[in-house]
Amino acid sequence: MNEDIKRLINNIIQNEFNHIQDENLKGMDDLEKYNLLNKEIDKIQDDILQALPEELKPLVNEWDIKIWHVLTIINDYYFRKGVIAGTSNLNFLRDSTGGIIFNWFW
Repeated sequence: MNEDIKRLINNIIQNEFNHIQDENLKGMDDLEKYNLLNKEIDKIQDDILQALPEELKPLVNEWDIKIWHVLTIINDYYFRKGVIAGTSNLNFLRDSTGGIIFNWFW
């Protein structure tokens, strides 16, 4: 495949990933499991920050930011894997379902 085409496809995939990220988890509020875990994480983080001496709080905040960056990289990786699966391994679904788009259920 031509390098320009590869770069174009990569940019399109990255743009779609960014677009999804920009929606800021729209629709996730409906997922009970997500909401429950989010509340538990917030509680644990608050408890940790309250128990820490002031000089360690910036370190914990930096750790939290880096964890979110790692999660974003993981999400990007699996998004790309999903695009590959959807356009190759699973493209038979388009024909067998008549192009039906499936909802995401947990």
